[in-house]
Amino acid sequence: MEIKNKSNRKTSKSLVLLVGIGGFVIPLFIVLCCLFSSTFLIVFSCFWIASQLHQFGIREGFKRKGILSVFELYQDHGSQASKFIEALNEPKFVDPSELTFEKLVTENYVVMREEILDYVNRRGDTFISAYDNQLLSTTNSWTACSIMGWGLKTNSGFPTTERIMRQIGAVTCNVSRLPSKTDIKAHNGETNAFTRCHLPLVVPAPLPDAGMVVGGEQRSWVEGEILAFIDLNLHSAFNNTAKDRIVLIFDVMRPGLEDYRSSCCVRWLVFYTFAVFDESFDSLSINKRLVKVWRPIFHWIAKPPITLVLWVHYRWFCRKLPFWFRIHKNTGFYF
Repeated sequence: MEIKNKSNRKTSKSLVLLVGIGGFVIPLFIVLCCLFSSTFLIVFSCFWIASQLHQFGIREGFKRKGILSVFELYQDHGSQASKFIEALNEPKFVDPSELTFEKLVTENYVVMREEILDYVNRRGDTFISAYDNQLLSTTNSWTACSIMGWGLKTNSGFPTTERIMRQIGAVTCNVSRLPSKTDIKAHNGETNAFTRCHLPLVVPAPLPDAGMVVGGEQRSWVEGEILAFIDLNLHSAFNNTAKDRIVLIFDVMRPGLEDYRSSCCVRWLVFYTFAVFDESFDSLSINKRLVKVWRPIFHWIAKPPITLVLWVHYRWFCRKLPFWFRIHKNTGFYF
């Protein structure tokens, strides 16, 4: 309990620091410099315009390729977003034979399975609630352990699995454990830029006792066989057996979108960065009306330059995920 309390205090301090620096100090510094330094104003304005142009170029590239973000879809379409996604008529499940890396993964299935299950047996208690359990899991006990996040190592306990995931160009990778008598509620994934792949390691039973539903179509997990689907589609999973279901989940760029890998990764880095800002504002004892007025101003001023800085940092310098991914409750990454 003491460890948990220390962790909570550390997280609270990190949130206060992040909000203090990102939400107040930097904008205040910008305002003061704009008032007393015309040179700074000119430099910042040029950087901000360059950031906007960079953002515009990425958005246009995504439009040309049909890359969609579920977060932006919900912003644009509100409660009708699910219907809009359904109308896109994206393929539901993907034939594993169409995946160029299927042979490499299946050939190394046994060694990856041994490595992962050995980790589960030794350190299974370190698994953390997957995504937002209160919304998605019927028992709040769906857990996961991240191996890679947006191409960056998040756990050194899976060297063989990580090596193979890098060989196939995986964007993210984690081990997911779905306990007995647990359902994952229907939800839309983050984007249609990825093909989400499940490599089942432990499957207690086939349908109708355990399986997945994507766009209304049901499939069983089969140990050693990749189950691939487009994550943006409405999907759910269930395990009505008496044992845990364990799968390796990894995302790869869809064919023709490989050149957009870094841009997609940075997109989620930026989204979760600002999600932490927003959650932090909400968690602090600040006047709600002030927050409501301040938030769009802060986003408008800070989002373009922060996006550009993160893009440069990720492309050339980044070796691990930013610390705020350890704070945000819904990043899907676990340390």
